[in-house]
Amino acid sequence: MSDLSQRHQPIVNCQLFWKSFAIWQKVAIPLIFLFHLSLLCSVSNRGNYGSRFFGFWRPFAWDTHGWLARGGDFFAVYESGHQAFLGRPVYHVQPEMNRLPLPESRMRAPYVATFRYPPIIAYSLAVFLNIFPPDSSYKFWVFCNEALLLLGIALTLRHVRRPRTGFYVICAWLTFYPIHIEYYLGQFSFLMGFLWLCVATGILSGSRKRATDWWGVSLFVKAYSLPFALYFFFRKQFRRPICWIVLLALTTIIYFAIFPSDIKLFYERGIAGRLFAGSGIHAGDKSDAAPKPPELYWGSMGVQRGVVALCRLLYLKRDSQGNFSVPYWTHYILYLVILFPIPFLWIAVRDKGRDPIIILTLFALAWFFWYYDTWEHHYTMLLPLFALLVARENITGRPALVIYILLAMPSLWIFFGRPETNPLYPHNPIVYFLLETLYYLIKPAGVLYLFIHLWIKKV
Repeated sequence: MSDLSQRHQPIVNCQLFWKSFAIWQKVAIPLIFLFHLSLLCSVSNRGNYGSRFFGFWRPFAWDTHGWLARGGDFFAVYESGHQAFLGRPVYHVQPEMNRLPLPESRMRAPYVATFRYPPIIAYSLAVFLNIFPPDSSYKFWVFCNEALLLLGIALTLRHVRRPRTGFYVICAWLTFYPIHIEYYLGQFSFLMGFLWLCVATGILSGSRKRATDWWGVSLFVKAYSLPFALYFFFRKQFRRPICWIVLLALTTIIYFAIFPSDIKLFYERGIAGRLFAGSGIHAGDKSDAAPKPPELYWGSMGVQRGVVALCRLLYLKRDSQGNFSVPYWTHYILYLVILFPIPFLWIAVRDKGRDPIIILTLFALAWFFWYYDTWEHHYTMLLPLFALLVARENITGRPALVIYILLAMPSLWIFFGRPETNPLYPHNPIVYFLLETLYYLIKPAGVLYLFIHLWIKKV
């Protein structure tokens, strides 16, 4: 066991937790569970939006307010497994399939979003999910995520340094609003965050092999964690990380060798315009005389989108339709945004004295700087690591509270809604414009604050 893990001995006695809670904390715990239950019940199709306990939280986010039918992202993965079983290409699973005649599409899912995951997901997890009918499989996936959340609480409580801190750990897990969006869409971002938690607990237990294996599994869910390989490389651990990377590359190459036409689909739907605003679809049509500036998109609220909104606020010019426009020079600002975390990560990952959980969290946060198409549900990837930081008191007090509120609160779409549905817009468009800008800035502010705070806090 490392010196670091010896300095942070875990507390595992549940009775000790409960006895250490103040009276108000003991009263609050059932209320917190009820709040989380309301987030879970809002996923249900019972009742109209916002009219009953079921569906109450849906109007608070763009993602759940009628943009996509419930479980659309889940059904994209589910359908990829069905198409893989039929021996058909999996990256053809796109919303266009919803409009194809059933004999032509051979769809099993009722509707789909776009499949963007590594191909091995279609041939493993997605095939397994096809054991159940579509709707039952979706409910099963929500249940699995809820089980992971409860397991995550148990894992993080094992690393609490003081019993009373356990109350704040439980609060962090159960009052995180984006988990509702995650469940509603049937996404896999929370699974990714849980795998990062497994990497972290492996490191804390002194088992780098176990940590590396969990990291390798995470590559097959989303390749976002690939840069964290530097942590193992700088600690002279090469064989296992390289084996995982090679395995990911081989399975991907073999798939595209069988279905070469999917290469273009994978690039257009999974990469172009998502890693950076000017890399593809946001650069304008080829017929345009000049490239277009970056775009703002209601469902996306990563750091790059926040910077685009801020640049638009500073620009303060309107287009021919009277809408506030984004200047083209924003592209150059976004290049700096992407480069910003790199020197900090490089220095942190080489520092043998820095807390490894802080390093892991810095790499997790860097993705929010690099990925342009970050949605609100993606913030569930940060929840497990943030809860672990709270448990180990890497982050405490006012910074912890402010950062958590920024990351965990609803995006307030219900107040900042689109102009055509917002009563404020025709009467006071300037105020509406300022509120809309705030909509894009809240969560990026939380990411930036957490990144800087963790960088300053070495151990």
